[in-house]
Amino acid sequence: TAETVDKLPHNFVDDVCTSCGSRKGSDGLTYMDCVGRNNEVQVMYEGGDLKEIVVPAYNDEGKKVVSVHRFQGNNILKKVILPDTIETIWQYAFYDCHTLEEIVIPESVTSIGIGAFKNCRLLRKINIPEKVTIIEESTFENCYSLESVEIKGELTEIKTNSFKDCELLEAFDIPET
Repeated sequence: TAETVDKLPHNFVDDVCTSCGSRKGSDGLTYMDCVGRNNEVQVMYEGGDLKEIVVPAYNDEGKKVVSVHRFQGNNILKKVILPDTIETIWQYAFYDCHTLEEIVIPESVTSIGIGAFKNCRLLRKINIPEKVTIIEESTFENCYSLESVEIKGELTEIKTNSFKDCELLEAFDIPET
């Protein structure tokens, strides 16, 4: 028989929850219900003064965070760590995040939208999870500092301008398959 367990309260140590990884004071994160998907939400960052964000796997209401929507235009944010509940990074999700240097994309991600990281001028390295088969149009366009891309899965398509003006791109690892 299955037993329902109430969500544990946050346990913050050095402003980071030891249970879910969310940061204390991440009040710039907001959530929107996913249409047609009960108890699942997409996360957005409405802005604030955080330079690093660890997105929690569940919001304060216990709903699973499955997609990243609007973080665009943030010029303070340097690092984002996404939980392994994320499936989708929506189009233009991190567009114009000029100071974003690092993003940890979990293996659970199946799609990254058009222009998702366009104009992330300081992004240096990206790992494309195994389940992502298409790199959409302009996904990494104008990521001038991008030096390496590792693709773990079986890509079927790299669309137009996906890596346009990635002037420092030296390593592009694609599996032989």
